[in-house]
Amino acid sequence: MFCVSQQQDVHHFQLPGYPVWYHTKIRPGALEFLSRVSTLYELHIFTMGSRVYAHTIARLLDPEGKLFAYRIRSRDECFNAFSKSPDLRCVV
Repeated sequence: MFCVSQQQDVHHFQLPGYPVWYHTKIRPGALEFLSRVSTLYELHIFTMGSRVYAHTIARLLDPEGKLFAYRIRSRDECFNAFSKSPDLRCVV
């Protein structure tokens, strides 16, 4: 049987208004990769998850807000939640 509490480096969180628990693990080397690539590119997050989910994951990846800053987009900012392409035309 799978027991989450026995897994190393697993982040557990609940989103406001949702009774379920989320569990995520950051890939080995991901934080170092993001730090290095951020010196070459402007990083953004885009997810079809909710806004609160996107910002929760962003805090796990970038607790100081240096990598992504305000460049976080979720399904809540989409024109059409069932298609990614209309959102890509939008300029923030």
